[in-house]
Amino acid sequence: MDLRKRKLGLLLSTKPEDPNLATAVRLSKAALDRGVDLYLYLIDDGVLAKDRPEVQELATRGAKLFVCAYGCQKRRIPLSDPDRLNYCGLVRRRSSRTTAYAPVGSSLGPCLARHLAPYGN
Repeated sequence: MDLRKRKLGLLLSTKPEDPNLATAVRLSKAALDRGVDLYLYLIDDGVLAKDRPEVQELATRGAKLFVCAYGCQKRRIPLSDPDRLNYCGLVRRRSSRTTAYAPVGSSLGPCLARHLAPYGN
């Protein structure tokens, strides 16, 4: 079966130590080898994998990487390397009296609906 021009989206929400990362990377490599247009979404604890060499390799091979900006903020991970990563979702901005949620990036489409709702402290 010819998979070129097909799209595959994978969502990773677990810590890098979890076997899910290795599974996602293997599936991603196999898809890229067959010409699939790959989208990898890192949310929740999955944002901790954004700088891992195996994830960076996927980006080098053409995968589109999306990282939940709110997940990074909650874990105090800087939003770095915007040329390689697409940050999406909401980031909490505080002033002395209010907390507001503002969109990050030009497209919120890749983020899940539950990440678009304001979280408590």
